[in-house]
Amino acid sequence: ALCRNNARLNLSAKLSKKMRSVSLVETAMEYIRIHYNEQIKIETIANACGYSKSNFCKTFKQILGQTFHNTLNEYRVNIACIFLTETNESIEDITSKVGFLDAKSFCRVFKQKKATSPKQYRKHNVE
Repeated sequence: ALCRNNARLNLSAKLSKKMRSVSLVETAMEYIRIHYNEQIKIETIANACGYSKSNFCKTFKQILGQTFHNTLNEYRVNIACIFLTETNESIEDITSKVGFLDAKSFCRVFKQKKATSPKQYRKHNVE
């Protein structure tokens, strides 16, 4: 009986840790949805989730299989795709609207994620 109780406690602790990790990712994703157009410091999001910076980064990557910055950039690029296809705004304007500091880094990240430049993406995706 003691062994079974220990196994249950161990399972309960693992489940609790997993639920806390899932909660961290949910909180982080909500933070991205609200603040994607701002400069986000990992320390800020880690604190908001109740984690240290290193534990936040490790746990986030374990759950999603990619880093927080990679996830943030992916989200920003997906929002940029909407601006590119639904507006005539310049690349520079879109750059700042989705939270990148400069068009050069925006274009580099965009090309990594979409295998094409923002300009080409707009050209091929606007009717």
